[in-house]
Amino acid sequence: MKHLIPFLLLVSLVGCGGDRTQSNRVKALAQKMADAAPKKDYASVIDLTYDPIVEGMGGREQAIKKIEKSLAKSKELGFEILSTTIGAPGEFHVEGANTFVVVPMTMEMTAPYGKSVTETFILGVSSDGGKTWKFINGASIPKEGDPNDFLPKRPPNLVFPEISE
Repeated sequence: MKHLIPFLLLVSLVGCGGDRTQSNRVKALAQKMADAAPKKDYASVIDLTYDPIVEGMGGREQAIKKIEKSLAKSKELGFEILSTTIGAPGEFHVEGANTFVVVPMTMEMTAPYGKSVTETFILGVSSDGGKTWKFINGASIPKEGDPNDFLPKRPPNLVFPEISE
């Protein structure tokens, strides 16, 4: 029994290390996406955006043009991203071939009435066991069962946090 305890401890540490490594990868990719928009690196934003959203925007090139136009219009109206901070990804959830993870995000923006700070999230989705990740803004996620739902079946225990300003 006393030899079994170190072995179980080692196995549990190795298992946790895998999630921690995956969590660090997801956080780094999410931060890369968040940092790209203020730098006007719209190609990086689109390359990390969930594929069905990009397809719905007319493909990669059209999506880049649309995001560029949308953010330019927002700036004209007095809204501009100042900073985006990515928090620690939550629990990984698997449903079928897809892995999901909620990643908290704090966005600071200018607005016509002053500064705005929003606590929101992005959803990471991987369809290849975590080798690649694509992201969806939490405010854009339709309710499950909505006819416009573009997400694959979600795990029942996947809960989205409230978005607050």
